[in-house]
Amino acid sequence: MSGGAIPGNNTGPKSWIRVLLLTLLGAVALFAVAEMYQRLQDWRHTRAPILSNDRPGPFRYDAKLGWAPRESYKSTYTRRTLGGTIYSVHYSSDASGLRLCSTNVKGKKILVVGDSHTQALEVSDDKPYPCVLARDLKAAAVAYGAGGYGTLQERMAIERFIPLVQPDLIIVQTGYDDFMNNEFDLEKASFVNNHNMRRPYWRSGQIEYLIPSHFPLWFESLRSHSRVASNWYDSLLVKKWAKERNVEDEIAKAGASYPGFDRSVAETSEIFAQIKALSAGRGLIVAASDLKEPYHSAFKKMFQDLGILMIEDGAVAFNEARERGVDVYYRDSIHFNEAGHQIFGDALAKAILAHPELHFNK
Repeated sequence: MSGGAIPGNNTGPKSWIRVLLLTLLGAVALFAVAEMYQRLQDWRHTRAPILSNDRPGPFRYDAKLGWAPRESYKSTYTRRTLGGTIYSVHYSSDASGLRLCSTNVKGKKILVVGDSHTQALEVSDDKPYPCVLARDLKAAAVAYGAGGYGTLQERMAIERFIPLVQPDLIIVQTGYDDFMNNEFDLEKASFVNNHNMRRPYWRSGQIEYLIPSHFPLWFESLRSHSRVASNWYDSLLVKKWAKERNVEDEIAKAGASYPGFDRSVAETSEIFAQIKALSAGRGLIVAASDLKEPYHSAFKKMFQDLGILMIEDGAVAFNEARERGVDVYYRDSIHFNEAGHQIFGDALAKAILAHPELHFNK
């Protein structure tokens, strides 16, 4: 009897390689089907291009800023306040990505820069706080903001728009999340304020572009080209946010002594020194959108040292209204609804009028 292998019983190395290759090909084919299905669903619901990685919406990729408000963008949709009231939003931006306020074009000009509170996707044109402010001051105002912006991106926006707008007053809206978004290690440690996108950071006296990812950079490349991978990653972050202790919780517990917080303060201070230099000869104020600690105290000392006027009145008035039971939030409990923007803008305008050096007359 021959001692050779039984015909058809392929158990050698080549058969295992074939099984492995077939498994990999099957996985690739399954992933391709899922990707095409997701793209077809996106096209069906939002008319997102099937073959393009660019998705329609109020943001676009920007090589310098990381991301930016989409220019000449218009959209109408419904939103709900935290209290449950449904309302309609008509959002638009001009050819430069600015939100314009229908106000006194012959009056003083105000440029407002900030994050999502300034972009104000939750309220219609003429209702964001910069427009409330402009009406109260009988001025003209434009606003440039985007969700997740840090102070360096805002400084870049100021540099871009000063020649175009020629503002008499520049307002920079700040929030506690700036300290995460300005410091790479803090943003990387965060699930709440990590935007998982390539952005500029001010590090060791220069601009560096980094991605605060929780995964290897090869996955970031995959995520930028695959909607399945991107959606999976987004859902993972939501779960992490809900279940894990965030760096924001650790900072609230440890205060300003939390590792990396002092580095973020120093980097933020350097950027605001640049903003002050850019705005020379023009009015400059900082409008605090919240009073959370230890961030607010760090901001107060920073602006005292830099000689920059910080106005807290908008945040104070907003908090007082909320404590009285006024429905001031959008349903995410983070952003302002129409009433919140009105309260914030009115208080900010009143505070500006109380500073004669800003040269605004009632």
